[in-house]
Amino acid sequence: MANSRRLMFLRIMNPVNSAAGYHKFDGIVPKMAIIFVTLLISLWFSNQTSVKLNSEIRELEQTRDMEKIRSKKLEINMISMISGEKLTEAAIKRYGFKQPSSGQVVVVQREHSFLGAKF
Repeated sequence: MANSRRLMFLRIMNPVNSAAGYHKFDGIVPKMAIIFVTLLISLWFSNQTSVKLNSEIRELEQTRDMEKIRSKKLEINMISMISGEKLTEAAIKRYGFKQPSSGQVVVVQREHSFLGAKF
């Protein structure tokens, strides 16, 4: 009798014979491995994407800075070209204008403007 009780106890404790034991966890390791591998692949792809985006952002910032510098240079050139001396020089050299003689320049003064203000 003691021997049969002992065998019964060993059968109950064996997870293969237990209804809620070993069979409950069949196939969980491969499922966990698939989930883990999937997570690793998604993390790797997101890392690669962020590295690519960061490099594109850096390139765009450098381009923006170069365009700002270029814009400032063009603004300086435009301001210097608008000055009277440069404008006269450009009109004579590029377009073939000639300096007017003293009798050709007539200053006209208006008494009222279009809106009625006096000058």
